[in-house]
Amino acid sequence: MSVTDSKGYRIVSRRCVADGGVTDGSGSDSHIRQAAINELAQTSDNRAQPGVEKMQAEWDRARHDTPPVLEVHELSKAFGAVRILNDVTFQMAEGEVVSLVGASGSGKSTLLRCINFLETPTSGRIEVMGDAISITSNRPGKSEITNAAKIPLFRKRTGMVFQNFNLWPHRTVIGNVTEALAYVLGKAKREAEDMALLALSKVGMAEFRDRYPSQLSGGQQQRVAIARVLAMRPKIMLFDEPTSALDPELVGEVLKVIRTLAEEGATILLVTHEMRFARDVSNRMIFLREGILEQDDAPEELFRNPASEAVKRFLSSVMPAAA
Repeated sequence: MSVTDSKGYRIVSRRCVADGGVTDGSGSDSHIRQAAINELAQTSDNRAQPGVEKMQAEWDRARHDTPPVLEVHELSKAFGAVRILNDVTFQMAEGEVVSLVGASGSGKSTLLRCINFLETPTSGRIEVMGDAISITSNRPGKSEITNAAKIPLFRKRTGMVFQNFNLWPHRTVIGNVTEALAYVLGKAKREAEDMALLALSKVGMAEFRDRYPSQLSGGQQQRVAIARVLAMRPKIMLFDEPTSALDPELVGEVLKVIRTLAEEGATILLVTHEMRFARDVSNRMIFLREGILEQDDAPEELFRNPASEAVKRFLSSVMPAAA
């Protein structure tokens, strides 16, 4: 089990996944879904091994020695009188994998959408690789953005993988990947195709380059969506529940791609309800409740020492065997 990559950023496979099913309200499907996740995990349970704590300590030292690639400071978002995010603050280092967890409606997906300005925050500050955008709310329903001209730069640096693939049905697999390369990055057709094929190869979809989305399974479509983001070479990959729209038997192939990206040193911010997978692949887990960040810790610490009764109840409800 390696601890870091050549840059010293990543811890690979921080822990293994224990046996048992996830209670997610999906009945027998949960066992199929869990089998797919367990297939990716190693067979032994390393939670008791001191190496886990040692690796986390080494990662923490490396993280503090490098400037953050993402900083979110007192970020808030409201839709009318309903407050979705409330002064959320955290940061990420290059090569770090952070999972956002919490009950449905806690603001996880909204947070991702605010980071790349698919949603405009109500207030706060977001900084990506030293470039900052601030948002102030001077009166209800009206926000003022400082450095709004940097929003396109933020979107180039943060690649978003959505729940529902969002592929163009009239474009082939390779056409879906080359579109942004040509029209956003200005790449020539040949270069765009070469970059697209490289990204498709990484997710095991190069042989399907000439198929249309309707000819693919849900898992294959999501892998194409991941390749589309990879080809743009973002600094941060944002995954918004990438397996939630998949049939249970297709979950494993997408999680395997995400695991590989994590082990190769990608910087990943992941919204997921696949708690065992998040526990295994993440350097940190952030728990949100009603838009408030209640805990930001290494996975083992979050599971061992929940910061509040809300965290404890959530863990008990989704992972009764491991909470």
